[in-house]
Amino acid sequence: AVAALNEQIKNNQFVNLNGIGGSGKTSLMSLWVNKHKDDYNQIAYAVVNNSVKDDIATQLNKTLKLPDFEKILDKYAAIMDYLSENYDSEKPNLMIVDINKAPENEVKDFVKEIVNEDGLPLGWKCLVISRERKYGDKNFLFNLNDYEKENAKLMDAYEKEMNN
Repeated sequence: AVAALNEQIKNNQFVNLNGIGGSGKTSLMSLWVNKHKDDYNQIAYAVVNNSVKDDIATQLNKTLKLPDFEKILDKYAAIMDYLSENYDSEKPNLMIVDINKAPENEVKDFVKEIVNEDGLPLGWKCLVISRERKYGDKNFLFNLNDYEKENAKLMDAYEKEMNN
């Protein structure tokens, strides 16, 4: 699963890791980060509990130790501009957004902006972690439930072949 998730992230600017609560999304993401953190210049993690852009902006501001954007009216836009203007690495950056609780329309608008309108800063990729709700095009989805089902089918077929 770590290798499969890595392929998705490596080959796309946006990936949505989703699955039912308790399916192991956060554990998989943690394993992935531990294995692939050196492939990225920066990895920023934000948990969204209220407003998508406000929570992301506040947590990125603290995590990345950016200049104080808290007093700016649209701090999200200011931070995204700052990140684009200050990208000077050979390696990409990764923003991990864990959608815990958030207004559904805000999440859809955020993903639409990232996927359709190049809303990520220069040099950044985005991994959105969500429960059963799938965001973005099917090519950008890593559904943990489907992966586990498919993997179980492959293991059953392998065991049958080995027993014959």
